[in-house]
Amino acid sequence: MDLLRGQIWFADIKINEENVQRGQRPALVLSNNKANFYSPVITICPISTVAKGQKTHVPIFVDKECFCLCEQILTISKKSLMHYKKMCTEEELQAVDRALNIQLDKPQIEVFNVNRAIKLAQSIMELENFLEEYADKLCSTKEIAYSIQVQLQELKDYCSKYNVNYLKFYNKPKSIKLLSII
Repeated sequence: MDLLRGQIWFADIKINEENVQRGQRPALVLSNNKANFYSPVITICPISTVAKGQKTHVPIFVDKECFCLCEQILTISKKSLMHYKKMCTEEELQAVDRALNIQLDKPQIEVFNVNRAIKLAQSIMELENFLEEYADKLCSTKEIAYSIQVQLQELKDYCSKYNVNYLKFYNKPKSIKLLSII
């Protein structure tokens, strides 16, 4: 039986605790693939058709809209697995990971978003090009120049947070030359 993290299986959850999902139901495999291969037990989260609006309830489509109950992390025997349903999507698994971090009080791990840095740099360059082209026709260029400064600082701050050189995204500092004209 090849078990992979992110698979949804129909399982027979035999737990006799109050307020804990039990019985035959879909369950999301959480444990890593190495543990899934070698261990006789796996870590799962039960899936329900009812959500109570908690941040730990993640929408997952099984045969209809369901919810992964990430506050109910369980270890069960592989023998409790009945049949394979489907693999959840990457987006669903990422949402489950975020909900698990909330449940376990783990800080959210942020990664550097290259697209965000590119968009910031493009916005700065568009403003600079506008300012350069229309500087003599505009009554007040100070607001545009200020916008450029603010966005440039945002790009610098964002990149420095991840130890990335902002000049990789923005290497045409027209702002300094333009600001000296104004």
